[in-house]
Amino acid sequence: MKILTCNVENFGTLHHVRCDLDNGLNALNEGNGWGKTTFAAFILSMLYGMSEMNFAESGNIRERYMPWQGGKFGGSITFETENGRYTVTRYFGMSKVDDTCTVTDETGQDITDRFSNPGEDILGVDSEGFRSSAFIFQNDLRLGDGESIRQRLRELAGASGDRKRYENAIKDLANEAGSLREIQSSQSDTADKSGDEPCKDEEIQKKIEELRSKRENIKDIEKELGKKEKALLEATEELEEFMNRTGRKGNRNVQLVFGVLILIISFASIFCGAFVMRLVDGYFRVGVTMASVGIVLLIIGVLLLLNRTNRLREREYDEEVHETRENAARRARDEARDRLDRITQEIKELETYEEKAEELRKKGAEQKIDKEYAAKKLQLVEKAKEALEKAMEELTQHYLDPIRERFQEFYSVLYPDGPRVEIRDDFTISVEGFGEMRELDSQSRGTQDLIELCVRFALVDVLYNEEKPCMVLDDVLNNLDDVRVSKVIRALEKMAERFQIVYLTCNTDRMPVNKK
Repeated sequence: MKILTCNVENFGTLHHVRCDLDNGLNALNEGNGWGKTTFAAFILSMLYGMSEMNFAESGNIRERYMPWQGGKFGGSITFETENGRYTVTRYFGMSKVDDTCTVTDETGQDITDRFSNPGEDILGVDSEGFRSSAFIFQNDLRLGDGESIRQRLRELAGASGDRKRYENAIKDLANEAGSLREIQSSQSDTADKSGDEPCKDEEIQKKIEELRSKRENIKDIEKELGKKEKALLEATEELEEFMNRTGRKGNRNVQLVFGVLILIISFASIFCGAFVMRLVDGYFRVGVTMASVGIVLLIIGVLLLLNRTNRLREREYDEEVHETRENAARRARDEARDRLDRITQEIKELETYEEKAEELRKKGAEQKIDKEYAAKKLQLVEKAKEALEKAMEELTQHYLDPIRERFQEFYSVLYPDGPRVEIRDDFTISVEGFGEMRELDSQSRGTQDLIELCVRFALVDVLYNEEKPCMVLDDVLNNLDDVRVSKVIRALEKMAERFQIVYLTCNTDRMPVNKK
């Protein structure tokens, strides 16, 4: 992915800002208060939408970056991928339900329906995965629990189809184990007791509770849909009333023709008056009169044409306002319908669990299974499930090991005399100190940042195969000394030969030499 243009309409303190980006390393050196972190948050929000999570010191993005100067909250971003050029336009409201997203291709055709979320669909990682690898807010280098990254590793490991087969097999074994446990728990000495005993399968009970909850939620969604449909009807009626009202005011072409006719007469009168004054003896006053009348007519004609132009502009503006309001109401109505259809479908799927619960109750009343046989089979099933899960983890290691190798390459260049660092299987980091492996928090802030930055470089280098991301770095070198700052800058320049990097800083000393 290569970002070409960012158009910020209103986002925090940024107002009508356009930024064109090039290939390689884009280093933006701006002073405090310009809005560097705001600009980074804008890129993230354009790709993935407005998250409700808190990010480092930025807090809740929606609350922090609501436009200070008012106006429409959002903008657009144009980027290029292996599959073409796209423009994503997003506008945000007070909550997620009010947000809008439009995607167009390089011809301007609306292709929004091809994407559920442009950033996730194109790069193959969700917002959390992107922020844990290619996107770094100021003072937000830490990876957290790394679950999104581990999920991405599992997806990469199963890209050939193995992962799906493993997951299906594990799911089948889990269901089989659940059935065997149900048999053990519901087995009784007599058929009558087993028939009266309630279903104890935790998964089914959980699904039934979820079904009850969704049946309650659907009522609220139906009420919301009614309000959205009413709002759309009102907007449509306002537009129709406006069109009818403006249509009854008559054809403005009459005014145009009349104005042009007056201009022609005025020019003719001025010309004739000038001719009489200059060439016909004794008719000077007549010529002056004719010229004066022509000038008056000229002024009247110009005023008529200007008045017609202003009225047309006002009508076009009002019509656009009404159409925009109607379109927004229609989108809100359609989104409510989609949510209603989705939850209705989910309810239909969950209703099968009611049937399963009834079947299990009947099964307990009608059948008597040998407990010893069920226990042995359950043991075999659990061992098979454990073996498959272990195989799944081994597939993940196939990608975790290259990340460790790439990390060591970056780390040996940026911190050749640094302590030994290990990346564990759960993606936490330990650092050697006085002969023992200690947690990363035991190191200085500068060392922590350098290690985390090397991890980010390694992740971007390994995780993204088909579509390389644009790496966004917001003042990430604050805690590094001058020597390591220079090494990191050189590393950025080297990595920028393979994919685009947007590097934001407020300090000239932390800029590439050729960018200062």
